[in-house]
Amino acid sequence: MRLLRRRKTILVILVTIWLGGMVYFLAPLTGTKDDSRRTEDFVNFGDTGELESLEQDINEQETNMNEDTYNNKRQSSKLAQNSDEMDLRRIEDFDVESYIAVTRVKKGGDAYASNAYNQEASDKAAFNRDVPDVRASECQQQTWKTDNLPTTSIIICFHNEGRAALLRTVISSLNRSPPNLLKEIILVDDYSDNRKSDDGKLLEKLPKVRVLRNDKREGLMRSRVRGADEAKGDVLTFLDSHCECNKNWLEPLLQRIKEKRNMIVSPIIDVINMDNFEYMGSSSDLRGGFGWNLNFKWDYLPANVLAERAGRPMDPIKTPVIAGGLFSIDKKWFERIGKYDMDMDIWGGENLGQLEFFLFINTNC
Repeated sequence: MRLLRRRKTILVILVTIWLGGMVYFLAPLTGTKDDSRRTEDFVNFGDTGELESLEQDINEQETNMNEDTYNNKRQSSKLAQNSDEMDLRRIEDFDVESYIAVTRVKKGGDAYASNAYNQEASDKAAFNRDVPDVRASECQQQTWKTDNLPTTSIIICFHNEGRAALLRTVISSLNRSPPNLLKEIILVDDYSDNRKSDDGKLLEKLPKVRVLRNDKREGLMRSRVRGADEAKGDVLTFLDSHCECNKNWLEPLLQRIKEKRNMIVSPIIDVINMDNFEYMGSSSDLRGGFGWNLNFKWDYLPANVLAERAGRPMDPIKTPVIAGGLFSIDKKWFERIGKYDMDMDIWGGENLGQLEFFLFINTNC
């Protein structure tokens, strides 16, 4: 027991030093003394009454600036919309069968070998299939005004992803996103194998799709930053390369960011069965967490939070960390807080990174 307490004490000290270093590192990035103070207020989460007052004042300024910025951009972008309307590419013209046939599992082959899910089942699932609306009834009845919401660029990074899964991710994003809010879909190919180097390139035949291919393996963080640097939307929306968007998935994310620009917003993440690709709803009473080993995990909401949310399923859930695969963030805010750590080389570090220890909010619709 004494050894365990000693190890816990050492770990607490290391984490404290790390957090202090984060504050020290990020403070100079804002440029001015006032801006540095503001960033530190966000990092400290308003632990005292004074900081809470400062944060409230800052949030009001951010909201006002946010609304002015987005509304002004909406008015001034009418001419730019004409160029979007010139995109004559159509989903109907895309040859789905030819695209998927190239990488189908050969007879007797291992359907799980390439992607750790049943690729045969994925290939058989329709590229534009309907998925069940598993939201709470209150969410299903909610209507969304899209004319004053910020635009978004969807960024999807992949490496040797199954073509059918990647295609459904893109098609569901196109079909279930309001056209006036979806600026573009940026696919970042993290140097897929030569035989699959055109996985993303061929998808440029679809509307609003742009493809960037790395000249070498860069990993998820640098790939995402590359996509973010190229993005033209007000908000960056990062998605995994094997997911499917459900009805009204985008509007709540953008609405939360419009309300408070320094939010990082993640949706409820449902489940697609890896064996038969059945779509299944997941619990909305979860939030991100981590243990002493710093591995991401899902935690059930404590009783007091559940009581506060009773009868209000649309209320956001505050969470210290998120599943880093799917979230939205204001582009300028992403740049201001330093983007991702460019020294992270491997995939899988997106759950517990420097972004995930800032203010987070998990929307439920």
